[in-house]
Amino acid sequence: MKTQEELREEAKAKVDELTTKINSLRSSPLEDIVNKDKLDELIIELEKIRDRIKAQYLRIKEKEDKKWDEFELNVYQDMKSFNDAYRQAGTIFKSGKLPSR
Repeated sequence: MKTQEELREEAKAKVDELTTKINSLRSSPLEDIVNKDKLDELIIELEKIRDRIKAQYLRIKEKEDKKWDEFELNVYQDMKSFNDAYRQAGTIFKSGKLPSR
């Protein structure tokens, strides 16, 4: 079983990974993008989801009992939504592939 510290580190890494993915989309060369407006919409959606997940992270971080295993349960649907939207972003690129992180 993982310690609370390991779970906290995993939760922090998840939040950081979401930001990295958003930044990689944002910094994609325009010539690789088929539909810039759609990409902008997806980035806004991804940022909203990331912000909800980050708010959950910060709430648990500030609790005295810090139940990090609850974080995974609380953000499950948001993580699924983020991953679905991120995969959808792949269709906006000429190559059909997401930019590398």
